[in-house]
Amino acid sequence: MKFGAEWRTFGLGFAQFGSSPANFSFTRGMTQGPDPRVAGNGIGLASFLLGTGTSGAATHRIKPADLSRYYAIYAQDEFKVNSKLTLNYGLRWEIEGSNTERYDQQTLMDPYAKNPLSDKTGLDLRGVYLFSGDNQTAGRRGIRSAEHKFNPRLGIAYQLNAKTVIRTGYGIFYGVPKFAATDRWTGAPYSSTTPWNATLDGITPTNFLRNPFPQGYVLPTGRALGAMSGVGFGLNSAWADEMSTPYNQQWNFSIQRHITNAMMIEVSYAGNKGTHNELAQGDLGQLRPEQLTPANNLLALVPNPFFGLIDPASTLGAANVQRGRLLRGQYAAFTSVGPGSPAWGNSSYHGMQVRFERRFGGGASMGVAYTWSKSMADSSDGIWNDGQGTLRNWFCRSCEKSLSSYDIPHRLVVNFNYELPFGKGHHFGANMNRLANGILGGWQTNGIFTINSGQPLIFSQTTNNSFSFGGYQRPDAVGGDARIAVRSIDKWYDTTQFRVAKDYTFGNLARTHSNLRSDFTRGLDFSMFKTTQIVERLALQFRAEAFNLTNTPVFGAPNNNVESPAFGTITGQGNGPRTIQFGLKLLF
Repeated sequence: MKFGAEWRTFGLGFAQFGSSPANFSFTRGMTQGPDPRVAGNGIGLASFLLGTGTSGAATHRIKPADLSRYYAIYAQDEFKVNSKLTLNYGLRWEIEGSNTERYDQQTLMDPYAKNPLSDKTGLDLRGVYLFSGDNQTAGRRGIRSAEHKFNPRLGIAYQLNAKTVIRTGYGIFYGVPKFAATDRWTGAPYSSTTPWNATLDGITPTNFLRNPFPQGYVLPTGRALGAMSGVGFGLNSAWADEMSTPYNQQWNFSIQRHITNAMMIEVSYAGNKGTHNELAQGDLGQLRPEQLTPANNLLALVPNPFFGLIDPASTLGAANVQRGRLLRGQYAAFTSVGPGSPAWGNSSYHGMQVRFERRFGGGASMGVAYTWSKSMADSSDGIWNDGQGTLRNWFCRSCEKSLSSYDIPHRLVVNFNYELPFGKGHHFGANMNRLANGILGGWQTNGIFTINSGQPLIFSQTTNNSFSFGGYQRPDAVGGDARIAVRSIDKWYDTTQFRVAKDYTFGNLARTHSNLRSDFTRGLDFSMFKTTQIVERLALQFRAEAFNLTNTPVFGAPNNNVESPAFGTITGQGNGPRTIQFGLKLLF
């Protein structure tokens, strides 16, 4: 039996802005017409030249000093039941310690606690920040208590006969939590954002670019405002009750068969179930779908019950406010209410894998591996660049389930190795002299050919006319098949099958498209090695390696923004050009 232990200390001592400290957005919405509510012929550059933007912000953040610790012990054993059956089993026990900040500059959110602004306005308002510290609402380790995680493992191997082996296994594997040492739990009191209130109704300029923040900057207030912290801005921080470490359950079953002494084939099934994945950011205060109707006059300006009670620099600090913001009900006093990294996401993977190996005489071998699989998820599943940073509709989290952004249903890999039959110990030139052997002997070629499906396409639009005050839109699919017979970089699919989503809707396209994919991957990597034996225990190896030997281009993903002039076209390459490198390696 094997035993082991592990101890890690994680520290963070720098600010992570995540984006530019100041940003300003301009769309064609401020210059389109004649009806400014209908997407038309406006130009984003014209909006910029006029200084009439749609949104923006300036960010101020502290430099945290976070610390968290991780401990683990494990035991593993192998037991041979008989000559045919072998068991392998083990258990790993992990302890994810609490996260602390040296100066207690951390916050939690409690979306259900009564906000003090309720007494001043007569409204039922919910949501407050809780602060860490020995004598504070959240306690010194209030972000979350230590988490105990158990990872069982079991493997079974059974020799059916002299040439056939059956294997199966199951295990639970925990990932790295997003709530370890990180600055994402500083919240609005320690990480403030001054919004650019460029427009209140989406069509009329309020503050121009020449003076985007006439009320001044909103600076971090710390715990000075107590339960009134963040009012008028966002309630976005850790929600302790909804935080868990993501984990995978993995299982497999395989049959391996030796056809001959030099030939083997293996067929297997592999499954994976991801639980507690980080779900995209959503907004608890988003308007309900039944509220999204022109009859509710969501964009009309009405007297603001919060005027004079909260920071005038906030979106909710003006004398008038859009009616839709007040319809956010219990969360009307916040522009957004979102838990950081809620562990609500799920994923699944199922794949058939076939592997074939053949050894030839004379130092040659070949392997072929093919995978047919499908991966589903309702969240980004750890992939930060899949463009799905926001939950479209808080009231339909299940609507996010689709193909994973990295789903690759077919993948074929062929590899080969061949030692050239020249030089001492080989068929040709077995008795070569030292000079000739140094030139002709010791050569080896290697190659890997890969071909696999492209990844699903992710569509987007710039405009958000859902008017949901928290949700956002994906484009609409018209209903026809967008695939075309001949694809090119100028037209990858039928762009007429997509349009900007209708007003007061979330769009009907899924998180990823079900049958449109980027260009498939194909490429050959090739290398030649020359090993020269200098003395018995010392050899020099010359290596010449070529990546993408055939210089085959793989197109990058097309522009999938339905409002872009380049919609449906490809302007980049997804792989690198042919690269050749040389090297020397001393073996001793």
